[in-house]
Amino acid sequence: FDIFSGNSTVLFTISRGGARSLSTLDAAATRGRATFTARAGSEDELAELLLPRTFTLSFDPASSRTLTGEIALTNVNLEAFDPAQYSGLRAVNGTLRIRLDRRAAS
Repeated sequence: FDIFSGNSTVLFTISRGGARSLSTLDAAATRGRATFTARAGSEDELAELLLPRTFTLSFDPASSRTLTGEIALTNVNLEAFDPAQYSGLRAVNGTLRIRLDRRAAS
């Protein structure tokens, strides 16, 4: 899909321990920015990726193939994300940095 050619739908597939879930987002782009909004029922899956219901990424003018963004997060329960890796970290503040690179379809 090409979010800069108009409105698009984005599907994220999340795989954990053999279980798969799908998160559906609507994407709209204007002037070098793409805004993604989760459709009803997809919020929980998006939260598993530490993403809010709506987030915006910017077009990187140095590369026509890259979207980037930063999302400030507060009181994130990292232990729920990965109990083995983040044991005891239940109220963490920080910044989530996202970079999406366009690749040719395989």
